[in-house]
Amino acid sequence: MIRLIRLTIAVIIVSFSLVQLSGCGSSQEDILKKYASGESKFIDIDGLKVHYRDEGQGPVLFCLHGIQSSLHTWDGWVRLLKHKYRIIRIDLPGWGITGPSNFGYSSVKTVTFLKKFIDAKGIKKLILAGNSYGGFLSWNFTRDYPATVEKLILIDAGGYPTKAPLPVILLTTPVIRDLAVIITPKFVVANFVRDVFGTKSRVTQETIDRYYDLMMYDGNRKESVKFMLETRRQLETEPVGLDTIKAPTLIMWGKQDRWIPLDIIEPFKKDIPHARVIVYEGAGHIPMEEIPEITAKDADAFLSGR
Repeated sequence: MIRLIRLTIAVIIVSFSLVQLSGCGSSQEDILKKYASGESKFIDIDGLKVHYRDEGQGPVLFCLHGIQSSLHTWDGWVRLLKHKYRIIRIDLPGWGITGPSNFGYSSVKTVTFLKKFIDAKGIKKLILAGNSYGGFLSWNFTRDYPATVEKLILIDAGGYPTKAPLPVILLTTPVIRDLAVIITPKFVVANFVRDVFGTKSRVTQETIDRYYDLMMYDGNRKESVKFMLETRRQLETEPVGLDTIKAPTLIMWGKQDRWIPLDIIEPFKKDIPHARVIVYEGAGHIPMEEIPEITAKDADAFLSGR
């Protein structure tokens, strides 16, 4: 009953916002100019124009973001680690400036896409780091291509059955998901951004603007609905093959994660018993973005064998 009330309120809010906020948002040209500049590059993978950045020198560190995010979530790590690692990050299909997928959102197809991207870049060995859905993809990739992954970093990663976070519920609920494709109120996005930070005061207006702008990029809202339908199925499915992972593994988790609870660490530790685990007090679902200085230092210590 409580959930039904919350969903009803959400429908009212979105419907009201449809009248008040229709037409808001930056132009597509402005979004591209703002978020696909500098080190940004594009590569064609099976007809999909993939936005990525390739910066720094050293061992390849390939970083994958989570749902409703983009490669920019790794900005802090790049700034702090590019002197020591070659950091490659992408906007996953359906997010950021890569835009709508032309092959769907099943984990099997997305892992295959990642392998094609890696092969196209001529990379034979890499370190793989993933957050949330990107963490889910990272361990799936490591399971399927163990010879490619030298070390693995999982940050608040998906993988085990758990309660769907509110954005997944809303974007898989009839009426609400239809309205969300038409209009995305900025205050709703701001609330979701604050929800993934463990300490809300760390959320800046610039961060909110980025998440909002990229959600408004051409086709992303419609793709979010398709993606969330697949995500909801994955959240109800037991993982397969996690216990086969032999690569040295670091598991990072924000103690105040409200999307994937801290207790999910326990099954990860059971299936990957050799993994090192670090829990961050005061951090939420995206600790590499919320506290980049601390998490980058810990990642480097792990990768350097310290």
